[in-house]
Amino acid sequence: MFGHRPEGAAREWKNQLDKGLSSNLPTRWTSRLERHLNELFGFDAQLRLYPNLNAVVEALENWKGERFSFQDYQKALWRPFRDEKPLTVRERSLPGVWSGIVLPVLPVGPAQAVAVLVGGATTELSRAPLVAVTEVAALVRAVVTLRRKLLDPVFANTSAAVSGLFDRVVLPTGVFRRHGLWLEATCEPEDYEALFTTLLEAGFVMSPDQSLESLLPLALSEGEAKAWKLACERFLAGAS
Repeated sequence: MFGHRPEGAAREWKNQLDKGLSSNLPTRWTSRLERHLNELFGFDAQLRLYPNLNAVVEALENWKGERFSFQDYQKALWRPFRDEKPLTVRERSLPGVWSGIVLPVLPVGPAQAVAVLVGGATTELSRAPLVAVTEVAALVRAVVTLRRKLLDPVFANTSAAVSGLFDRVVLPTGVFRRHGLWLEATCEPEDYEALFTTLLEAGFVMSPDQSLESLLPLALSEGEAKAWKLACERFLAGAS
């Protein structure tokens, strides 16, 4: 959101679609995805793929016989560019019954498949029905692109520059909190729709769901940051 473009993943998704691989078929992309994710996170984990988040929650709850709450989901997520040390994923896995479960957020364009990493010796989590080849290929491409970005000094400098611009111009309004490149709206839930509408009218698209953070745009200019600030101030004036 906020201008993020998963160009590599979206292109791979389209490439596989053009090849007629939109069906749910066995594919070597799955083992490639498992290898790339383990290399990214420093894990030795098993991969489970599901067609959507609802299928993930159902599988996890059937596995453990316990409810997988929204709070559990939030804690299990790994968001790229959120933390200063994005590769310390092992420290972010859940304690207790959900220990070793990591749900990586990957820039996959139109794909909806969800990857679940299961660490430790437990492997009883059921495998979902096959996921479309297009979606698995997009996930692989997303991980490869992500690894390249995380190791790219130019990307790191760009991220630092746009974060500094946001902190200087927009952050003082108090409308958002920033976690790496992720933005959390601070307003009350009943005011979120008004914030979304105000920013949309100013040309800024944020997450339609307050519980899901938005991404800071890397192409943010000084003028755009000032326009963003003005939109936040309009929202605050209307909410007061």
